[in-house]
This record gives sequence, structure tokens and C-alpha cells, in this order.
Amino acid sequence: MRVLCIDVGGSYIKPAVIDSSGRMMLTRIVTPMENLEAFLNAIRAIYLSAGGIDGIALSMPGVIDEITGFMYTGGALCFIQNLDMIRYVQAICGGLPVSVFNDAKSGAIAELESGALRDAQSGVIMTIGTGLGGAVIHERKVIAGSHHFAGEFSFILVRDNEPGKPYKTIGMSGGSNRVVELYLLKTGHRDDKLIPEDVFRFAETGDNAASAAIADYCDELSVILANIQCVTDPEIIAIGGGISAQAMFVALVKERAAKLQRDSGSMAYGMPAIRVEACRYRDNTMGAYYLFLRQHPQR
Repeated sequence: MRVLCIDVGGSYIKPAVIDSSGRMMLTRIVTPMENLEAFLNAIRAIYLSAGGIDGIALSMPGVIDEITGFMYTGGALCFIQNLDMIRYVQAICGGLPVSVFNDAKSGAIAELESGALRDAQSGVIMTIGTGLGGAVIHERKVIAGSHHFAGEFSFILVRDNEPGKPYKTIGMSGGSNRVVELYLLKTGHRDDKLIPEDVFRFAETGDNAASAAIADYCDELSVILANIQCVTDPEIIAIGGGISAQAMFVALVKERAAKLQRDSGSMAYGMPAIRVEACRYRDNTMGAYYLFLRQHPQR
């Protein structure tokens, strides 16, 4: 069975065609953010370019019913509210079977099947992109929660110093663009076109401000990981998303998380060491594929 798997992010849509013989990544495109019509037009264009497929598996941000695929919200895609995405996509893609699942939870399924969590009974996935997605795994099952909201780490509240706004969500301040923000604060530069990959490249060439910005970001992330460890007590916290492809990143997160625990003295009181690993998969297309096969096993 040949399945078009589409990983929708807040910045890019990453499609792939997957079957039993392997995965063929297609060209990624910028995610249309203006309205639902533009988004559906992009999905249809990807469908038409794929050719000869038996189904479509969508990985999407937002609060999604894992059984029906109904989307209560679309995360960064603000135009998605209380919407039956399966019906819309079937209408523009020849009536093919369609599955829709939360992006981070899709990623968790892939890691359970053949990735960083393949030998674990419990774990947490944190996907770092425009925001912070996540999934919590217990007894090798992804926890949905009573409102399909478990693992939505982006909505954790932290203090904010901005006047009139005492709190902010970590999704607004903890995504990969935080690296850029920290770098610009350290250098005093203004560059609207700078992306996180640029900061990592600068660090590799000896830019001290870039290295310091990355270290500071890893320190901030370590606090979030420590809090998640306390709440869910996972065997492994696996870091995914595009930033996890940076060679230095996951190793530095491990180092800073261990330092945080040493400096805070938390381990002396019985807190387990935070075990951080990199996700095997850099996108959520494989998880979307596995979930599609669960829902449509006989096709």
C-alpha cells in the first residue's frame, strides 16, 4: 500500500510517499497560514504531484481526536477550529481514505515502533519547532488525556516580565526560534531573516555569541525537561524536530540537564537522572504512516 504522508508544521509542510519498500521524501513547501482554502489548495497540489497513492496520512499540530481525526484546534494554524479535516481532504483528493493525527503523537508512534523508544515502556517525546509539541507514553501507549490535550507542552505557563502580561506560554518562548532571539540579544543585531540553523553554523565557525546563545537555550530547555521528568517519570525523553538534526544540540542538552540536576541538588533527594536521547526521525511522516496502517490495515 502506497501512502502519501504529510507532516504539517507551523513553518513547512513535509510530504513523503511511503510503502513497505521504503520512504521517498517529496519537496517541502512553506505552510500557507492565511486561511483554510490556501491550506487545502497546498494539500491538493501535493496529492496531485504524488500520483498513484492508496491513501493520505496527515500529521497536524493542534488538539485532535485520535480516533476520528476531528480537529478541535490547529495549533499554529489558527484558521482551524472544530473542523472535520478528513472530510475536507477526501473531497479534494479523490475520496481516498484519510487519517489525521496530532504531529507530536505521530512522532511518538514512530519512535515506539522503530526509533528511540523501541525498547522502552515509558517515555516522552518533545518536538521542537515553531513551538514545543509533545507526547507522553505509558506502557507503550500514547496518552491522549481527557481532552486529547496530553503532551501539549507549548501551553505550560511561565513568568513574563512584559508589562501587563505576567505570564506567557513556553510555546511562545521555547521553540527553536528562541535560539535566534538569544543570539540577537547578545549581539545587538537586528536580522529578521536569521533562522536557528544560521546560529548553529555561526557557532561551528567559532562565533562565541552563537555558542553562548545555544548554551543558554539548552539551559532553558533543561528546566522544562526536569519538570516533565518530575510529572511523568519517563525512562527516556526523546528530542525531535528539525533542531535535533544539529550534531551538537542533543549532546549539549544532555550535558546541561545533568548540570542542572547537580547544581539544584535534586538528585540528592531522589530525583532520577534525566535521560535525553535524539529521536530517530526528523519529521512525523513515519508515525503518520504507522497510524494510517492501524486504521486501514486491509487496504
